[in-house]
Amino acid sequence: MSINSVSTIKSNPNLIEHQAAGIRQELSEIIEVVNHSVWLVDANLHFTGQNEAARKMMGWSINEIIGRPLYKLVSPDHEILYQLAKIIEQAIQQRCTFTFGDGLSLPRKTGGSVLVDGKVRPILQNDQVVGAICAFWDLYPGKDDTYLRYEFANMASHLFRTPLSYIQASIDFLMSSELDVQERQAILSKMRTQSQRLAKYTNELLKLLRLENDDTISCIEPVIVVPLIERVLNLIQSEKPRHRLQFINSSETANLTIAGDPIKIELILLNLLLNAVRRCPSGGEIKVDIQNQDSTAIIGVADDGEFIPARQLRRVFWQFYPVDDEIDKMPSTYNLGLYNTKRLVELQKGRIWAESYPGQYSQFSFSIPIWEHESNDKDIADRS
Repeated sequence: MSINSVSTIKSNPNLIEHQAAGIRQELSEIIEVVNHSVWLVDANLHFTGQNEAARKMMGWSINEIIGRPLYKLVSPDHEILYQLAKIIEQAIQQRCTFTFGDGLSLPRKTGGSVLVDGKVRPILQNDQVVGAICAFWDLYPGKDDTYLRYEFANMASHLFRTPLSYIQASIDFLMSSELDVQERQAILSKMRTQSQRLAKYTNELLKLLRLENDDTISCIEPVIVVPLIERVLNLIQSEKPRHRLQFINSSETANLTIAGDPIKIELILLNLLLNAVRRCPSGGEIKVDIQNQDSTAIIGVADDGEFIPARQLRRVFWQFYPVDDEIDKMPSTYNLGLYNTKRLVELQKGRIWAESYPGQYSQFSFSIPIWEHESNDKDIADRS
């Protein structure tokens, strides 16, 4: 660039914007022949264009997105779009190409999301960043809403099987045996408990269908976690007797009280234990432990199943992680359960992660805040 050009730009700052508009127009014409989806944004992360591939994948027309901030594409604001905005900001600030890393689950206009990978590159004009070009593509084509419903049904069937089996067995026993009033009342009481659990599971599973819209509410209350863990372990052990389930507990955590939603905690444990059972199809050892770390309870579910490579550990919580291919030999219901488990944990201000050690064990752990009477009572009052 010549000294005269620099002087012209300094004396007329609007020139950069005019030149940027010209660049965007040229890019809009070029990206239409690109197979991947492309979004164009300005330096303030406002949409300036997209190609037809992006419209088909995400659902928004050019008129619906033009001029809108990227992170406000959906309402309420979507966490993943903020992550994408941060990636674009990094690309702009450092003036280099950035990739999505482990992929992003971008929200669609019609609901649900699509797992994508992609790259972001800043657009420069006369040594000034005038915007960025974001190209992305569907990581696993075909894993659509039909696939999601199929996987959801599989997960639900696992959760319902144990209570339904108990109720059916109790009915058969009542019909075929002569019992006194007290014995009949005891069986009916247990049947009532199982039916109530089924109703709660049904409500929570229906809420999972709305997780993408972030409208699921957690009823946070003090939960003594050890009896809850023992109850879930008993349910799984009765259905899977060849698996050795062990609960590692100590006197320090016997009365540990967490700030959580008891039904969601139960679903989290069920999902993780069912995941461990599926990872040990011929039977195996599954251990559950609980630790008190500062103001957080850490609950871990470990199994002695097959080692999970590092590249899988980064993806096991993805919504459409393709676990049923020849490379990643995992049961087909594995991914949806872990994706929803992650969302349930996050709704309770916790986090979840996975570890795997060759020849030893794999462990899925999650954290939940410990109940602190004064601060949690204030949070509940604020919500009401």
